[in-house]
Amino acid sequence: MLTPYVFSVITGLRLGGERIKVNNSLTPKEIKILLGVVPSKLKSKNVSLMWLYENMESSKTVAMGTRMFMLLFIGIFLCPDSGNTVSLRYLWSLRDIDQSRIMIEVAWPTRPSCTS
Repeated sequence: MLTPYVFSVITGLRLGGERIKVNNSLTPKEIKILLGVVPSKLKSKNVSLMWLYENMESSKTVAMGTRMFMLLFIGIFLCPDSGNTVSLRYLWSLRDIDQSRIMIEVAWPTRPSCTS
């Protein structure tokens, strides 16, 4: 069973912190500022995980590449869907990535029980 502790050990992410803030109304101009480019095939503000993977290395800045990587991480591990896409609404929480640490709070349905 994947407990919060095991998840933390596997991913290296610290449990706790602030929740991921989202913005459902990012404009193409804001997306371009944060990623350096507006994805060509947006489906309802969702971007293909493959597009993120293919465009990460050609990012103009380290911060833009890091944002793409974090969106890829969110889309694969934290909020996977069957369409192999991730919502750009999470991009809002990554806007100050070059100035702050990212902390992700994971909501677990129950507390793990420790047995000895």
